[in-house]
Amino acid sequence: MRKLAVMLGIAAVAAVALPLAVLAAASSGREGGALDRQVAAWRTAPVTRSSADWSTIENLSFVPTAWRANTICMEDGFSVSLTVTLEGAPAYFRLLMDGGPVLAPLGVRFDPEADGRLHTFSATFVGHASMFEGSDLHGLEVQWRSPGGRPVTLTRGAANVLYQQGGAC
Repeated sequence: MRKLAVMLGIAAVAAVALPLAVLAAASSGREGGALDRQVAAWRTAPVTRSSADWSTIENLSFVPTAWRANTICMEDGFSVSLTVTLEGAPAYFRLLMDGGPVLAPLGVRFDPEADGRLHTFSATFVGHASMFEGSDLHGLEVQWRSPGGRPVTLTRGAANVLYQQGGAC
């Protein structure tokens, strides 16, 4: 009888704990990959934005342009670390993959103090790359906007991507 009570107790704990563990994993998200590559982009030319509309930041994004194929051949989990130096109004930043999905954490707000000095901010975005139409080539766009429509200046910035080399490029 005692063994039966212990077995039922263990089964009850497992019946509650297992679904909770699965739910926690699903709502928090995890991604991984055998990272074996790194690529970086940076800009030192200041650019000012005073629009509430999203705009891609040239030289911090990995998208095809008229003069070069600037995509990344990657698969599985990857991360993008973004560091920017700003002055002026608050700014929102986000990262898009292939012109579509916004990568986690969906967006960040950087709020430089109104003291006339430069302030540096960093954020890391994560995502999952998979084959699309037979190719592992993907574009990544760093976008920003000024939510209040007031001027914000990006004086310099860098984006660093850690990823796993894709097999179909």
